[in-house]
Amino acid sequence: GNVQFKKSTAYLTTASESSLNRLVNFLSNNPKIKLEISGHTSNEGDPIKNKTLSLERAQAVINYLAEKGINKERLTPLGFGEEKPISDNSTVSGRKLNRRVEFRVISK
Repeated sequence: GNVQFKKSTAYLTTASESSLNRLVNFLSNNPKIKLEISGHTSNEGDPIKNKTLSLERAQAVINYLAEKGINKERLTPLGFGEEKPISDNSTVSGRKLNRRVEFRVISK
């Protein structure tokens, strides 16, 4: 599923909630799994601000999961700013895809 953010913010789009709720269910059913949550931005704006914003995006996801009962100690936030694009930053749709959070299982 996709976790997306409003441009230049760490505000989750409402469309992201269904993906995050599936993640809550997964983590609830697998209590030993820990996740690395990495935030990313498009290349618009200042690279240093984007680095901060990307970490805020990861933290926004952690806060959402914690509100649903997931222990924050299982969740590690990382911010990569604009360093790891998955799409073309020269298009609107590409930049939208680059404003994202990714999840990686770090232990079971």
